[in-house]
Amino acid sequence: MEFFYSEAPKGMKSLSTSFSWLSLSIGYYLSTVFVEIINSVTGKYTSSKRGWLEGLDMNKNHVELFYWFLAILSIVNLGNYVYWANWYKYKKDVPIEPINELIDEPVLTAGTPSNIPSPLGWSPVIFATKQEEGTDST
Repeated sequence: MEFFYSEAPKGMKSLSTSFSWLSLSIGYYLSTVFVEIINSVTGKYTSSKRGWLEGLDMNKNHVELFYWFLAILSIVNLGNYVYWANWYKYKKDVPIEPINELIDEPVLTAGTPSNIPSPLGWSPVIFATKQEEGTDST
């Protein structure tokens, strides 16, 4: 998700985020279709004529074969990812200017409120507060 948002042009950030969610939802749908395909294909080639995931008895199903198949598929997906990740070139990073140069307001200073107890004996919580003009911070 962060990749889509950070690498997309400004005008397409929300569209690329929606594509990310769309690809996730299509993946959930296709996983159901994938299980049905595995059942129909393996049902034709097993001696019992039952698919790897058919039936309610886990002792008679071949879930271990299904997970081995998923492991092999994951390795193929990893190879696909590595290929495209090496091919892709990231946007150039824009240097970040110091924030004090961008803000014309007074600088924030640290203050500790006395009315907030420290939980479990931790050190006091420090909050940033604005330094009022005309007062000395020392």
